Amino acid sequence: MASGESITSEVRMCESPMHRDLGKSISILGKAYYFGARTTHMTWVIQDDILEEFAQFMKLSRATSAKSPDSKSVVAANLCQGLDWFKIMPDKLKKMSSTYQPQQINIPLPVLFIDNGQAVIMGSTNGCALILEVKHGEKMQALKHGSDQTWVTSLAYIEPIGRSRMIATGDGNRGQRTRIILWIENNSKKSSSKFSRSWIVILKIIDFVFVIGHISIILIGIISAILWVWTPQWREANLGTALGIYFTKPTLPATPAPSLRPDITSSHLMTKTRKLLEILEDLLVVVVHQWYSHDGCQR
Repeated sequence: MASGESITSEVRMCESPMHRDLGKSISILGKAYYFGARTTHMTWVIQDDILEEFAQFMKLSRATSAKSPDSKSVVAANLCQGLDWFKIMPDKLKKMSSTYQPQQINIPLPVLFIDNGQAVIMGSTNGCALILEVKHGEKMQALKHGSDQTWVTSLAYIEPIGRSRMIATGDGNRGQRTRIILWIENNSKKSSSKFSRSWIVILKIIDFVFVIGHISIILIGIISAILWVWTPQWREANLGTALGIYFTKPTLPATPAPSLRPDITSSHLMTKTRKLLEILEDLLVVVVHQWYSHDGCQR
């Protein structure tokens, strides 16, 4: 799976036997559950003074937590709202936001970063393991583990090199058999995601060409305005030739005598120049508006 993709595909699932039946030859499912069970109840290890404040928060809220692969953020599953997102600062943990995911029963639930830190998966008390994106905290997929009353209290995630990523979910309902489900990435969805990203790039190129087309049309308008200004609508004509049309029979037009006066008077030139400046000012405002509008959309 390429970076930035998340597990949103159909999956294959199977059940593992009870723990006492695994024996010494533990299958991959048993390993996944064993890892998930241990990490679910493992106490947060404070490696430096930065995490002391967060440890106090965990103690009060009975929360489980996970650190992102790049060690820049922490997510905690608490008993009040669902998920709390923290940014690791040089001297403290800064709370950034919360994702509201209420549960039927207040118990500590596991949470893990997956997909190279682009998403998280958390347990629940309603039979699902929820996958949420990190950027906005929105739900991407719910992995149905059991009935609406099933507690999904164990999670494990593995990312083998050159193979599909896998998630293991386990329930912790007392007095019942524990079931483990393995969720495998769907490679066809991965190809579809790459195709979708290609379309996004193509649409951005089309949008850029569209903006450039707008600018080209504006430049054509500027050139047309310049040509219009320097081409006078009226010129001084030969008086005899102009009036002779109305008092004489039609004849072949005589070659007009060259005029020694300029075609454009100074006052007429000033008027046209003023109009040109006004047109250029309006077009400049339009160009700047189009440019900033496109730049704002790209951001």
